[in-house]
Amino acid sequence: MQWPAAIRSCLIAAAVLTFFNTIIGVPLAVLIIIPAGGWLAVYLYSRGSGGRPVNAGMGARIGAVTGLFAYALYLLIMVVVMVFQRGRLLDEVRNAMRQAAAQNPNPQAQQIVEKMMSPEGIAVMVTLSAIFLFFIFLVLCSIGGAIGGSLAKKNP
Repeated sequence: MQWPAAIRSCLIAAAVLTFFNTIIGVPLAVLIIIPAGGWLAVYLYSRGSGGRPVNAGMGARIGAVTGLFAYALYLLIMVVVMVFQRGRLLDEVRNAMRQAAAQNPNPQAQQIVEKMMSPEGIAVMVTLSAIFLFFIFLVLCSIGGAIGGSLAKKNP
């Protein structure tokens, strides 16, 4: 594999993936958009590398690198959004948690919500969400890249 060409393809695909992921506000759309980013990276690599064959394993590696770049770009955008709209975002999270606690018949639910709304609880939620998103980007882009690699192998 020619890594300079692969990195270039991964960066382009990550930028496109992050753009669409940021623009489209439908949460389940990421299940299509993120793997499509891995596929796009493999497609760009196979077209830009002089027609060198790409198999599913190579596609998965290209997809994983694309997922890493896309995650970094998406995380950067989310940090900027959190810096400038922190108060509004925290209010939305607090309201959603209060509504969830009000619908829960368990009396301990309110105590759990209060612990989660503390600064430490919010920090834990943000950290766990960031870790979860990292694995989602990595796995789904790898799957998309593997699919792209297997398709590229069949259709040179």
